[in-house]
Amino acid sequence: MSIKSSSGKWGLVVLVWILLALPIILAVWYFQFRSSEKLTDTTSSESRYKYTVRMNADWFSGYCIFRSEEFKQALRDQQIKFEYQDDGADYKARLQALEKGKVDIVPFPISSLIEMCGTLNISPATIVLFIDENKGADAIVAYTSSVKNLDDLNRKDVRFVLTPGSPSEYLARVVKADLDLSNLPGNWIQSADGAGAVYKEFKKETRSQPMAYVLWEPFVSKALQDSDAHVVFGSDKIRGHIVDALVVRREFLADHPDVVRKFVETYLKVNYDFNRNNRMIDLVREDAKAAGEKLSRQEAENIVAGIQWKNTLENYAHFRLLTRSESQGLEDVEDIIEKITRVLLVTDALPENRLDAYTLFYNRILEKMKDSGFHPGQKLGIVSGTGT
Repeated sequence: MSIKSSSGKWGLVVLVWILLALPIILAVWYFQFRSSEKLTDTTSSESRYKYTVRMNADWFSGYCIFRSEEFKQALRDQQIKFEYQDDGADYKARLQALEKGKVDIVPFPISSLIEMCGTLNISPATIVLFIDENKGADAIVAYTSSVKNLDDLNRKDVRFVLTPGSPSEYLARVVKADLDLSNLPGNWIQSADGAGAVYKEFKKETRSQPMAYVLWEPFVSKALQDSDAHVVFGSDKIRGHIVDALVVRREFLADHPDVVRKFVETYLKVNYDFNRNNRMIDLVREDAKAAGEKLSRQEAENIVAGIQWKNTLENYAHFRLLTRSESQGLEDVEDIIEKITRVLLVTDALPENRLDAYTLFYNRILEKMKDSGFHPGQKLGIVSGTGT
């Protein structure tokens, strides 16, 4: 017998023994694993949570309720574990996290949601609630010595320092769409990563350069501490354009509509309590402190004055659940989406409109809440009207 045939025979024998031994090895491993797993089960307690909700957001003051201990505790009381992560206002990454199922519910400026959905050609989430509307919390700030008014922005050497895809960029685009800024160069945007980065550019630039800094609170208030700084244009000058919405991943909404409803109701209750007890200023200061920013009471008052947190009845009105007279002139969510889309198209932020407005929102959660008579203040007999 040749060496070659002998080695082949032994190889076959080894293979047979491996095949015979493999089931035994797997069986031993399985029973050991199951034994260990059973031991873990018998020496552990049940989790207090039935559900987990994951959120990515940035440190905009309008989202402070989500970061409050009161909100987190109210969710715990309903066995909902809430995981919050700061994403530095990276709206593209936020939408992609929704698409990949890494997060479930996030706050999103409607303008940024439309722009990112159109740019990435995806629509993984839908709007279920309006969180707030900016009424001065976003602003175009400049040095008076170089930019006295909006007309001074119509120059070839002007640059807008802003965060791409953010409400700040949208505010600048509203100005560009509505005013004669035909002399602006093609590269009129200078990108910065968040309002903090824009503020740093504001602090280090020379005052002779015609620069516009588009910021959101608390950095608007910080910039205005400079005696030469002023607001050239603020979000208080426009209505129904810079609106933050609560956006839910479509699969999560389809699988857990009850959890989404609990989340929405909890938010509205905590929002109501903070506003009813005049605690928003204190909350904004505490929230800024947690982010490493110290705010004076006056700065916090400016922030609260520039943000309108949407209440329950206002949401019923926006999502077409009240009559026209009951809505008191509040715009329909579909109309808001369409007018924001027009601005993005006119200023070339979107190449084309790829989404129908009605596909970007879902009013059934609020509809069921209204049908059940939900309102956080109904026991006090003050549910009439849509005011805060």
